[in-house]
Amino acid sequence: MSKIIKYLCIDNEPNARLSGYLKRINKASSHLADIKAELPLNMSEQMAHLMAQQKANAFDGLILDHRLDDTEGLAKYRGSTMAQEIRTQSAEKRPELHSCPVVLWSVEDKLRLSYRRDDTSHDLFDLVIDKKLLDEEKETYPKQVAQKLEALVDGYLSIETAKGKGISRVARLLNVSEEFVEQLDPRIIAPLTNNSTEPLPIHEQALFILRQLLEIPNYALITREVVAARLGIKVGDVAKFDEEIDKLLPNARYTGAFAAGWPCWWAALIEQSWEDLLEPPVVVLRLLPAARRVAIINEVLGSSFEPATPPKFAKSTHFWTSCILTHQPLDPEEGYQVSKKLHPWQLTQFASLIGLMDGQYNAASIEVDPLEQDRLAADRKSKSNAK
Repeated sequence: MSKIIKYLCIDNEPNARLSGYLKRINKASSHLADIKAELPLNMSEQMAHLMAQQKANAFDGLILDHRLDDTEGLAKYRGSTMAQEIRTQSAEKRPELHSCPVVLWSVEDKLRLSYRRDDTSHDLFDLVIDKKLLDEEKETYPKQVAQKLEALVDGYLSIETAKGKGISRVARLLNVSEEFVEQLDPRIIAPLTNNSTEPLPIHEQALFILRQLLEIPNYALITREVVAARLGIKVGDVAKFDEEIDKLLPNARYTGAFAAGWPCWWAALIEQSWEDLLEPPVVVLRLLPAARRVAIINEVLGSSFEPATPPKFAKSTHFWTSCILTHQPLDPEEGYQVSKKLHPWQLTQFASLIGLMDGQYNAASIEVDPLEQDRLAADRKSKSNAK
């Protein structure tokens, strides 16, 4: 990446209070220009100002505070209202305002009161940043935020410049061969083909890739946690885990739009890499316990990975997913299905018993499938009695 990326932050807090948050983000990246902060204007003046600023190439993306109306300033609207206006005008293809990343930031307490409850506003923003975590996390969270901000700008540019239609366009967007795209579930690629007379606006294509492919494990792409679970590796003990996995699984990492901010790996290529490790007859990865998977990997590659262990109250090491609460590897047979509306190509998510029972995890944020409730109640009672 050679381009310096510029973000404009619209927030009703004085710049002196914002500077600490923004400095932590900027310090974590050599590709982000100093993020400029401005107070909000009334809506008509604000939109005119944004159009002028974008025309002057003053920003590549926007960061909006959730409660722009929280003080006696000029703004009588919230960040979601401004985002809606930005999305509407850019979708209308007005030359004065074209699509760009729009990021929401606030403290979690405020987000929980209104934003989290309003599903209609979730598709207006590419990313949500918790200001409080920028204070609490010394390096990890600011670095993740900076990487995502960079990746958002690059991803939008990829979508905008991916010309053509059909499979060839999808292959360019996802940075894979057309032959590989043809093997994917057609429902995954349909929103990205631009085959219809009215293609999806750029921001809707961006949100589809982010929300439906990269942020939720699916049959095509899986996250770092799920990769570690399927290989049986204890990820916390491996320095530079991603780099080590790339050595183990050459060509399996996703390198398409937004890849730098949302690390994922192609599930099919992971299993193909596993088969390439072994001499015939090949043993199916899923049928092996974690210790055996890791022993094979270490033997073939001369590495020293440690096998992962199951979460408390679980016994099986035939891992294939991770707990949505603890993020530990989990055998789905010992998990509880989460009641969550998913697209057909997305993987069912599971929670472990310890995640649902231990108060340090946010179990209230998920709902266990009704068909699992009786089993969960019985298991909870059994473990509570055992104590």
